[in-house]
Amino acid sequence: MLMLAALALAAPPQASPPRVEEDIVIIGQRVRKVKFRIKSDKAGRTVCRIKRSSGDAEIDGLACEAARGCIASRSESAMVACLTPKMNQIPEQIAARRRMRIEHAPN
Repeated sequence: MLMLAALALAAPPQASPPRVEEDIVIIGQRVRKVKFRIKSDKAGRTVCRIKRSSGDAEIDGLACEAARGCIASRSESAMVACLTPKMNQIPEQIAARRRMRIEHAPN
């Protein structure tokens, strides 16, 4: 019994979950780094190619997803008007996903 108590005391403390809310600012900075090229090919498929990564595959993927949703915007100003609010939502989307992962992670 004492041996179990001693082992429990000797175990390394569990790391606290990442502070997702504080990371939103960092995620926002990374979103602004993403550069991509999007186009539709002759078959009508939309292709998004990351030209400069944010360093986070999740951010890059959401940026391309947002751009795909705006591809019908033919003018540059229409594309910017469509894409800006979607890009601005990415930090909170990622923070929400990370909160869910933390809440549902096995203990």
